[in-house]
Amino acid sequence: MELLDYLIGSIEKSFLEIFGFDIFGLIGFLAGLALLYLFIFFINRDKPSDETPLDESLIKDLGDPTETKINLARSYIEMGQIEKSKQLLEDILENESPTESQSERIRTLLSQSN
Repeated sequence: MELLDYLIGSIEKSFLEIFGFDIFGLIGFLAGLALLYLFIFFINRDKPSDETPLDESLIKDLGDPTETKINLARSYIEMGQIEKSKQLLEDILENESPTESQSERIRTLLSQSN
């Protein structure tokens, strides 16, 4: 037991002479770093993700494409781009199947753009 205490003491003394600080200070420092790393790891692990998964129902709730085109045509009229508005409204009437109220709004917008 005395031999073991002597060896440990000489190792501690040599370490102190070579590096200029106590070996237990180094062990304490490394243990502190390990605890800090674990603390940061657990904080980041429990953090909720900022990414939201794409939900198809959100895309469907954006609205009717025909309504969007009618609103775009209205915006073209407000910007003074009458030809673009006419082309878009005529395209809706020819290629899409607007409801009766949409058709009436389209005709109203076409008459405003003349």
